[in-house]
Amino acid sequence: MLGLSTAWIATEVDNGDRLLDALRETGLSALELDYRVTAAMLQQMRRRLRSHEFSVLSVHNYCPLPEGVPQHQASGDLFRLSSTDPEERARGVKLSLKSVHLAADLEARAVVFHLGEVAIDNPDNDRRLRQFFEDKLVDSDEAEAYRAERKAERRAKRQPFLDAVLLSLDRIHAEAVRLGVYLGVENRFYLHQIPDLEEVGIILNEFRGGNIGYWHDCGHAHVQACLGVTPHEAWLERYGAHLLGTHLHDARGLKDHLAPGTGEIDFDLVARYLGADTVRVIEVHPGTTVTEIHRAVALLQSKGIAEAA
Repeated sequence: MLGLSTAWIATEVDNGDRLLDALRETGLSALELDYRVTAAMLQQMRRRLRSHEFSVLSVHNYCPLPEGVPQHQASGDLFRLSSTDPEERARGVKLSLKSVHLAADLEARAVVFHLGEVAIDNPDNDRRLRQFFEDKLVDSDEAEAYRAERKAERRAKRQPFLDAVLLSLDRIHAEAVRLGVYLGVENRFYLHQIPDLEEVGIILNEFRGGNIGYWHDCGHAHVQACLGVTPHEAWLERYGAHLLGTHLHDARGLKDHLAPGTGEIDFDLVARYLGADTVRVIEVHPGTTVTEIHRAVALLQSKGIAEAA
């Protein structure tokens, strides 16, 4: 089944019923509840979600948006599970457990996680790498030397942050197992964020046999490939056997969360790695039209990623 993330419309409507009405216009009846959904919106949606008018495939941590946090500050990184500050990490774990309980309550299969970052000097959101890309110098010796320097610094400093992630996940995972919910470890956008390609394997190995899998974000993988950090297919080649779900969106250069079929991503490549039970969620941002979503669904059906109507 193909779902649509509420990220598309959650900041454009003022209540949960209007959100579901907008989703209905796309022709899709499955969804992912994302971290922009407020507690009030969720309460307004509950009756229709429980009636199975819509099915919830996944929940994106932190959902619902924590009390007191303005919607424009919503983020999957609101509280870093990688933090070496015990109070921040404890808050993140507590709110993550709420997401897990929400998923169980609505019979969703998975909760998608951002796992934080390695605190490195002047992370600058990959500004210099992005400039190399814009200047068409991403394959230059200078760019390669810079990437190698950043990766070496990241690796040298990562252990306390990776340990914090594993500690955080240990408690969350135990509750997820009890409730029959799976946790999706999502690949990220920036080089300093957790996990990198190797760290996905470390996390999966730590919880092998449990309820943790890899969640492949197509746009994030494309951006990292454009920046020369990690080839797109490397994630799928290494972790395809552990693939829990995927965020399906397109990208042009470094701009992602576009409707599939409007960018540069090879969805035939992605389709090769999807299993019968892989969760499939279109994750586009506001500004995407209903027509573009219809076309995206048709494209994904033609690739075998979604069932034909």
